[in-house]
Amino acid sequence: MTSTVIPGATALDRHRERNTDRAAIAEIQARIAEAGVQYLYYQAVSVTGRVVGKVVPAGHLVRNAERG
Repeated sequence: MTSTVIPGATALDRHRERNTDRAAIAEIQARIAEAGVQYLYYQAVSVTGRVVGKVVPAGHLVRNAERG
């Protein structure tokens, strides 16, 4: 992956850029399709320590990578 340094880019901007690496996303999409995965389960810990999760259709992978 090649990274373009954007003047004034925040840490969040740089994180989003890494998350949307087209080659990595294509590889993940291929693995998801090969395994027949229909839904993705995302899990995170909130600021208060509570574990939260969300289930989304596998087809939303690129959108989730770009927008969080």
